[in-house]
Amino acid sequence: MLSLKQEQALRALLGADPTRKRRLAPVLRPLLEEAGLESEAHSVLPAPAFKQALYDYVKHEYGVDLHEEALSGSADRLQRAKSHPDEKRGVRPVFSELLTMAGRAPVPLGGAQSALIAEGTVLSTTKERLDLSRIRRVIVVENGILFTAWQELSGCLPAPWQNSLLIFRGYGGNVSVVRELLAALPPECEVALYFDCDPAGLCMMLEYCSLHKAMLLLPLRSELGFEVLAKNKKEAFSAQYPQFKSLLLRRDLSPALLQFLEYMHSEGLALTQENLLAHKVRLGLYQPFA
Repeated sequence: MLSLKQEQALRALLGADPTRKRRLAPVLRPLLEEAGLESEAHSVLPAPAFKQALYDYVKHEYGVDLHEEALSGSADRLQRAKSHPDEKRGVRPVFSELLTMAGRAPVPLGGAQSALIAEGTVLSTTKERLDLSRIRRVIVVENGILFTAWQELSGCLPAPWQNSLLIFRGYGGNVSVVRELLAALPPECEVALYFDCDPAGLCMMLEYCSLHKAMLLLPLRSELGFEVLAKNKKEAFSAQYPQFKSLLLRRDLSPALLQFLEYMHSEGLALTQENLLAHKVRLGLYQPFA
């Protein structure tokens, strides 16, 4: 009987790019040996013939059709339990599909319903339960720790954005769900991105801009006094310098963002969101592209 980890790894392998080598999950090594399929010690090239042989073997020996869509979520797990002894097989962790939200804005749900989020709490639900047409402003926040103090974070935002819906960028499976949400939001929905103020954070925010038109939230330079800069991680900036250099090579960035990059370079700036929130640093909006 396949374990849940083996089935998940097999599905990922069958969906991988057939022209590029892929790291071989340790849980699959005994299975490939059992199937008589060759692979390197730590990697495998999932060519079409290899994939077909692996699919056929698993279906014949274990009765699992890896081309069937994997079940996911708590509702599917309950449904599967009606007819399968192992209701968890092929199911992603329940919470990996949930969006984590906070903020002063009511959360618009289907059926014209809305949910208010009390201070000190967060709300989690699936994308399908949201009424996307009623979402007016969204801020994607990189670090989940900020959601334990989202009231303070809201107070650091520009005034028009203080009543926005805050959404955690996610971890693991949640990341793709948030990306799907951004891509599905209506064009009129305003989106802002708030990540760590370092080269890696900027690169991620610009990449997220490909999903939906968005503004960047960065600390106001006038707010970065001695106490804040004393916690600056210059060694992190140095480690991320290749990413910073890639930003400088871009020709599509707005003048305001380029000026901020110059300042980041002069200070070797790498400030975490935790540091900025602890010092109640106010944030400003930056247009990312010219």
